[in-house]
Amino acid sequence: MKGSSRIRLFLMLALASAALLALTACAKARAAAIDYPVRVMLASADNLTVNGDSVVTVDAGGSADFDVTVPDGMKVILSDGAVYENGHITLSDVWYPTTIKATVRDYMTYKYRARATEGGSVTKGEKDWTNVTEDDTVTVSAKAARKKMFAGWTVGKSLEDGGTIISTDSKYTFAIEKNMDLIANFLDDGARIVRYDMNGGKTYDGGASFVDTVVDDFHFYANTLPNYGMFVRDGYVLLGYNTEPDGSGDYYACGWNIISDETVVDLYCVWAEETPSDAFEFKRVGNEYAVTSYSGNYDTIVVPATYRHTNVTTIESKAFSDADADTIILPSTIATVERSAFTSCGLSTLYMPDTITTISDRSFSKCNNFSTLNVYAARTPTYQTADHGTYSIKYERLVYATEHDMRKLVFTSGSNGTYGVLSAQLEEELGGAFYIIDYALHYQTCGMFFIDLISDFLEEDDVFVFMPEPNEFQLGSNAWNAIMWQFFEAAYESVTHVDIRDYKGVFDTFAEFNNTRNWMWPTSYTDYWNGIDRYGDNSWFRSGERSNFIGSQGTYSLGTGHIDVDNINSVFDKCAATGAKTYFSFPSLNKNALVKEGKNESHRMDYENYIRDNLHITIISDIEDYIFEARYMSGTNYHLSTEGSKIRTERLGDDIIRQLNKDYGNGKWMSLK
Repeated sequence: MKGSSRIRLFLMLALASAALLALTACAKARAAAIDYPVRVMLASADNLTVNGDSVVTVDAGGSADFDVTVPDGMKVILSDGAVYENGHITLSDVWYPTTIKATVRDYMTYKYRARATEGGSVTKGEKDWTNVTEDDTVTVSAKAARKKMFAGWTVGKSLEDGGTIISTDSKYTFAIEKNMDLIANFLDDGARIVRYDMNGGKTYDGGASFVDTVVDDFHFYANTLPNYGMFVRDGYVLLGYNTEPDGSGDYYACGWNIISDETVVDLYCVWAEETPSDAFEFKRVGNEYAVTSYSGNYDTIVVPATYRHTNVTTIESKAFSDADADTIILPSTIATVERSAFTSCGLSTLYMPDTITTISDRSFSKCNNFSTLNVYAARTPTYQTADHGTYSIKYERLVYATEHDMRKLVFTSGSNGTYGVLSAQLEEELGGAFYIIDYALHYQTCGMFFIDLISDFLEEDDVFVFMPEPNEFQLGSNAWNAIMWQFFEAAYESVTHVDIRDYKGVFDTFAEFNNTRNWMWPTSYTDYWNGIDRYGDNSWFRSGERSNFIGSQGTYSLGTGHIDVDNINSVFDKCAATGAKTYFSFPSLNKNALVKEGKNESHRMDYENYIRDNLHITIISDIEDYIFEARYMSGTNYHLSTEGSKIRTERLGDDIIRQLNKDYGNGKWMSLK
């Protein structure tokens, strides 16, 4: 069944269920108004004596009660929600004529045992089967070894073999109702298990499911598996995974973060049926095929991964020109998308693998509706042990705080924030009223994009602080660079939070990034660079510089010509629309790197006043407080030493508190969510 058909069936069943509930409610309402009698019968059964009438009449909505005698030591099993207690069988909330069926039998004898996977122990040994009378309660206990954690109890099969958790209590009490082979599951600290159901497909070796154990004590979330070709289904492209088999749950593309705190997560493959090959024209190029044209009339186009059992790797120029489709899905075999391949195409959403090494903005020229880009992983990550790769922790932290309904303080900038604000210190200075998120990155990355992304997570009474280096990249340019894709490698979903029509260079820079990866060593999603902590701060000790130090970035004058007022205000307005407080502070600046004009205090005030008068954001700081002597700098004109970071963080905290007191009244902001 196609995904759309499954969704329609799901909706039909849901509507039918709702209609039945509504009819039942109406019937009960009418009955309450009319007050009619209802007949209830208790059917005869062996070992059951009814002390009185076996048929009673009660008012609609009332309860039927039968006085019965049952031999000692026997179990009573009843139908229709009836219950047995202290010699009485009772059926409550009766609306329709009902016959209660009873079975009276001896209690069964069951057996149970408890055993453990590697990494812990249980109170019962592996071979110690114990006989227990039905309905008796049993308590089992599990204890984890050092550096291990208890993940939960399963029955018959361990978690890694596909078992289902029935309890996460290390001391588990239950009533015996069947034979129970209990397994206590232990994992390494921080481990997660992700179980993939093929959902109509199969694993590369023919299996119906696959279990991935992820051990990671750094990242907040595990990533889904890339589309390596491990999961297959003839005639379909793997679009990602969903928490529900019918696609009605949370969707994650391949390589995206799984937003869950659960130790065990079940995901179901999402398959997109390939568009029939007769809708395309193909051309053989060596040992591969290229799509040269499309003549179909499908709202969603799924480009086939193979043609005549050979990989389709190229989308040629003008292949989809003027195609009237809303969604286009490219398979993981695609490596080349030529210029003008989608010129004037009507698409609004593209699913694109990270196998593509040739692509450009001109591939999508005149695609005026193209707003949503979903990039999915089909390659091993490479940047996870580099500083920019580890910056995915910033995105994870933002999502984590939002998912847990925490009041956030998010700051972004170039690297002056990562190498110049101590988040733990700032958190303490603000009295723990905010969950601090350091979303500072690289001074030549598109600050507008990151503010745009952050705005999608802000809520009322959150605080956003912008403290950009004085350049066009930070202050309004909408041009991307390849470094940004390094940040996204373990969080490709970042791109889905913006309308890509607002940006340029998205695909040009992707090609640059992806070609660079061709010669890099593979890493994994659990790797990270030790220089960044879980706050997103640079965590190593940084000494100060000599008194005449000027960093390699050169000098700056604090002019205003590089500020694109309209662009940067468009994303400030998005932040403000959420109800969050939007504040502007200044980067840490090396005093020695200011040119003659920038050393003039009146010129610096002109810069500050221009921001105050033209940008839709509240200035909370005095620029003079953020110009530092070289002895407080470290390595660049924007990075502070550890000592300088402490001073700058204290000043920033004071500025934020001063403004919060203005906005809310002295101290009142402390009591907010």
